[in-house]
Amino acid sequence: MKRLCLLVACLCLTLTTQALGAGYGPAKSRLAAGQFSLSAGYNWLSEEYDAGGSFGGLESDQNMLYAQADFGLPGGWGVYMRGGGADYTLKDPYVFHESNESTDDLRPFVGLGIGGPIFKGSRLTVGPFLQVNYFSDYETSKYGTYRSNQGSFAGVEEIYFDNALAVDMGFTFEVSLEGALLYGGPVYSYYDSEIESTFTANGGQDIAFQNEDVKLESPFGVFVGISWPLTDHLHLDIEGQFRSGANLSSKLIYTF
Repeated sequence: MKRLCLLVACLCLTLTTQALGAGYGPAKSRLAAGQFSLSAGYNWLSEEYDAGGSFGGLESDQNMLYAQADFGLPGGWGVYMRGGGADYTLKDPYVFHESNESTDDLRPFVGLGIGGPIFKGSRLTVGPFLQVNYFSDYETSKYGTYRSNQGSFAGVEEIYFDNALAVDMGFTFEVSLEGALLYGGPVYSYYDSEIESTFTANGGQDIAFQNEDVKLESPFGVFVGISWPLTDHLHLDIEGQFRSGANLSSKLIYTF
């Protein structure tokens, strides 16, 4: 049993080193109706976005630290809310001068989700889930030179990444082995944001402007994870996801 759990945990790490929000968790809630839990989680995300126009493909890395409260519903369903901080590291975000990597500090984000089983067999449980996360905006700037047919202009390019809405939905297939829950399945993700760039010359004149919608490079993905009991009240979830990028999430859960 321990070897199998270790193998699944290694598989989570392997998926993420090859190339989705925070972890989705098992199909069936561990909580009885009316019961609740608190957890602390960390999520690392590497993603590719399609911004079109002069931005083209955008690559980003993101770290998320959050606290989450879960509440059990009848039939093995559960609902949760989370909040925390998330940063962004955008690779090659600038349009009008030499590209460079830019990192922003942790900014607030909030999320909520719901899920539960629609099929419960002797070994296999299957159920849908829905997760929604809303992220703060992101801003960065860099001094440089903009060159055009009208000449060269020294100034500042400002990048503005608008508030992002991320919606994930999918199905989880779960099996129980000696108390641990092994799970995985397909997921579809919707992402909505905008990115804009403004180059302002030293005299205060806006010389150039670009604005584009930001979408995921690929909205379809898969995930695999394990929910491991440490004590009667304490559980550890480890999950790996693969889409147009990679995601590794871990969460320590205390059940009351």
